[in-house]
Amino acid sequence: MHRKDKQGFKKSFCVDGLVGAFPKGIGRTNTEIIRRIEEYTKRILTNKDDILKGMLGIFNAFERSRRSVTKVEHYLGIPILSPMPQALNRGEISKPVQGWTPTMGFFVGLCWNLKSPVERRPGFPSWSWTGWQSPISWGGSSVYRWPSIEIDHNVKLAFECTDGQILSWEDVQKNKIEATTQLQMSSIIRITSWTIKLRIVRRNGRRGSYRYVAGLKLEDGGRLYLRFTSNSKTRLQHGLVCVGIFLDHLSMEDDYNATIMVLARKGGIYERIGLARPQTSTYVRYDRNGKAIGLPSHNLAEDYETYDPKINPPTITKSWKEIRLG
Repeated sequence: MHRKDKQGFKKSFCVDGLVGAFPKGIGRTNTEIIRRIEEYTKRILTNKDDILKGMLGIFNAFERSRRSVTKVEHYLGIPILSPMPQALNRGEISKPVQGWTPTMGFFVGLCWNLKSPVERRPGFPSWSWTGWQSPISWGGSSVYRWPSIEIDHNVKLAFECTDGQILSWEDVQKNKIEATTQLQMSSIIRITSWTIKLRIVRRNGRRGSYRYVAGLKLEDGGRLYLRFTSNSKTRLQHGLVCVGIFLDHLSMEDDYNATIMVLARKGGIYERIGLARPQTSTYVRYDRNGKAIGLPSHNLAEDYETYDPKINPPTITKSWKEIRLG
C-alpha cells in the first residue's frame, strides 16, 4: 500500500469503505475494536497459529490512538475496554464512570461468545477468543448493555509468569518494557470475583445438542436451573461440577441480570466452557419434605415454575474466590 504508483489502492482492493479486510480508520469509540475482532474471526487463516498475530496491527492502532474514546489495550486478544460514553444531548457526552479500572474493562472484554461449538486451538487460552477455532460475537453481551452495566469494584486480575511471578494489571503497566522483553508471561490468569457452583443436570434438546442444563443452589433452599451452550464439542458429563464467575450485572443487587462465565476444572486450572445468564433460567421450589414442586422432564420449561426475578427473587448462593484460569 506504500508503493509510489499507488497501485495498492486499486478499486478491487478498496471497496465498500474497506481497506483490505478492515474498515478505513479505527472508529470513533473503543468499542470499534470489538467489531474488528468479530470480522477477523470469520476469516480462514492459512496458519491457524497466526490467530493473534493477524490482529496485532489493529490492536496497535487502537493502543496508539491519541483520543481517549478510541484508545484501548489488550492482553492475548482480550480488549481492556472502558465504559460506553452515553450521549446526553446532541453533541454532548457524559463523564466517564468514576473508579473504572483496567481490571473491570478486562471483565467486559471477556463477554464474548462463540457462534457454535468448536474444537480448541492448541497453544492459546480458553478464556480468549484466540483459543477457539470459530467466529465470535459479543451479541447480547455487555457491549450492547452499556452504559447500564455494573462491575464489582473489588474484582481482581493477576497474570502468571513462567518463572512463577504473579503480576497485577497495574504491575504489568508499570513494568511494561520488562513485561514484554524480560518476563515470560504465561496464558494463565487469576481472577478474583463472585462465583457460583453449577452442576450439569443433562443436555437440553435433541441428541447431539451442545446445550446443557445446570443447577445451582439458592439461599431459600430452592434450585435455579439455567441453560447454556458449551463452547466445546467435547461432551460434558452428567453430574459434572462447574464454576461460574460473575463478569457483569445490570444492577449489583440483581444477580439475575448478570453475565456468567462457566468454567470446568482441568488439572490444576479451570478452562472456559461457556457463557450463561440466569435470566433465562427456571426456578424450582421445594416443600417441607424436600420434594420438588414440579418434576423434571425433557422439556425443562414445561414442568418447572418460571420465576420472575422482578418479584422477590430468591438469593443465589455465591462465594468470593480466586480462580486460576487457562
